[in-house]
Amino acid sequence: MKDRKKIIIILSVIIVLAIIIQFFRSDFIIKLSNNKNIDMVGFNAEEFIQIDPSLLNSLPSDKYLVIYDENHQGSVLSKDNIIKILEQIKVPYDLYETSNISSFNSSYSLVILLLEDLDRLSIIDKLLNFVNEGGNIFIAYRPNISGNFSRHHDKFGIRDYGFLSDANGIRLLDNVLIQGVDFVSEENNVINSSMNLYLVDDCIEYAESIEGTPLLWRKKYGQGNIVYLNGTMTESKINRGFILGALSLCKDEYIYPIVNSKVVYIDDFPAPFPDGIHDEIYAEFNRDIKKFFKDIWWPDMLRIAQKNDIRYTGVLIGNYDNDTENISGKNITLLKNDLIYYGREILINKGELGIHGYNHQPFFTGELHNKELGYKPWKDKATMLKSIITLRSFLNEPFTDYQFRTYVPPSNILYAEGREALSQSGSGISIIASLYSNDGEPDAYEQEVKVADDGIIEMPRFTSGYSYTSINEWISMNSISLYGTFMHFVHPDDLLDPERSDNKSWSQLLEEYSNFHEMIHNKYPWLNSTTSSEAANELIRFHFLQPKYEINNLSINIYCNNFYDHAYFILRTDKKLGKTEHCRLFNIDNGLYLVKAEKPISKIYYKR
Repeated sequence: MKDRKKIIIILSVIIVLAIIIQFFRSDFIIKLSNNKNIDMVGFNAEEFIQIDPSLLNSLPSDKYLVIYDENHQGSVLSKDNIIKILEQIKVPYDLYETSNISSFNSSYSLVILLLEDLDRLSIIDKLLNFVNEGGNIFIAYRPNISGNFSRHHDKFGIRDYGFLSDANGIRLLDNVLIQGVDFVSEENNVINSSMNLYLVDDCIEYAESIEGTPLLWRKKYGQGNIVYLNGTMTESKINRGFILGALSLCKDEYIYPIVNSKVVYIDDFPAPFPDGIHDEIYAEFNRDIKKFFKDIWWPDMLRIAQKNDIRYTGVLIGNYDNDTENISGKNITLLKNDLIYYGREILINKGELGIHGYNHQPFFTGELHNKELGYKPWKDKATMLKSIITLRSFLNEPFTDYQFRTYVPPSNILYAEGREALSQSGSGISIIASLYSNDGEPDAYEQEVKVADDGIIEMPRFTSGYSYTSINEWISMNSISLYGTFMHFVHPDDLLDPERSDNKSWSQLLEEYSNFHEMIHNKYPWLNSTTSSEAANELIRFHFLQPKYEINNLSINIYCNNFYDHAYFILRTDKKLGKTEHCRLFNIDNGLYLVKAEKPISKIYYKR
């Protein structure tokens, strides 16, 4: 009798546990839990705080002059990057082609020269007099040897000079980039056409090539500064953070606004994992592909996230067929149990869910430049719309009230007709996360960090992959130094492909992935760890912000027109700082500070 009671009790416990497990695996628990995304910052002007226009108009102006050569391709490319930087940090500027400038207004606070031939600059003597009297010049593109160069090279800080040559790699001698001192890249990630030269003794050198060619320095001339870039790296978009860092060396105090966010995307997740066995994975972990991702890969990814303050945004996909005409919910092969399990896991760990696609066919109706990708065009925009609506209907059952705002284009390809389909779908998609630099891929959807005119929030990813590479570190330092953002993405199935995994095992990739994020977390602990939607909110705050500054002997005063509830800035200064009013100050590197303004007007006082 006693044994029978024991058996009944044990069976009852097993049945109850089975019911509990099934309950937590079901979509009912999703519906009971917090099944909503965060609210978004609105676009209503009334929600932003305005500063009295008369006060703003009374503040000193700070305008730059940019001079370039429209007949030189490198100058034009550099001009485009400089303009994007100035627009990003919200500095007004005047732009002149060198043949159209014959006079000079010394009211500018800084002049940026993007000229290979200084003989085309008729006002060079006036500019040097401007510096002598307290102005600042950034020579942002390496000049050739010319008459004007030979007459003034000593004023630029150059003692002796010779021929031009390629200067490969870079070594940072100071923190031009935030936390960048001692960074070295011996690879061809940074390539310059530079002049072989020697500097005068009173120059401060900030960067050099691997061979030791000076790349960036500052020279005092009279009461002002000349910052000189002996290279052509201003032509490349990925170097914008370094360019801004060089620009900031022109003044004793330099302050600019940033977004402040850190987002890590997992593309194709949740997704239909392939059946079968991967030989290397099975040999190491004794699991098939699906069990490996559930038992090994996902716990490893969560452990790294918890250690390094990461909150994943997973962008899911319905199936991997190539049918761009016959759209049906019956074709979705993403298992509901996987969607619920991994979706719940992402949300429980304070992450976010977004959309990668009904299938993995990019939105375009014509032809791709790269036909080797094998993608099929969509029948029309209406079919694209139907695919989005079909996927959203599938997701609506377990995630009834959840707002899927983020869209990551398959293979980062998105054509204009596809973008229109997204905005017209009524699905709530308001964020597109593709690529910052297309790296020469003509079909890729390349983005700037911005809120577009149609209200779509453009949030490109800067880096990708599990491997810890110097190019990923370089690009990350640049994006953090300019935008105050770190945006990275990985694919679960990268490790299944020998080319995308660099023939490395998961254990090797895991170590590199962990080390890379540990480096980011240790160097930049001040970055806000956010989901995609939270980062978009920070970008909206930044987008509407109209800052002005007043710097005097006592303090740095920050005026934030169109202020929402906070704003972030980077401040570079060698002066000792004291108390603050309506802002918080964080020392993030030698002479570099993160400022969080908490009121429209804030102050940072110098120590006396």
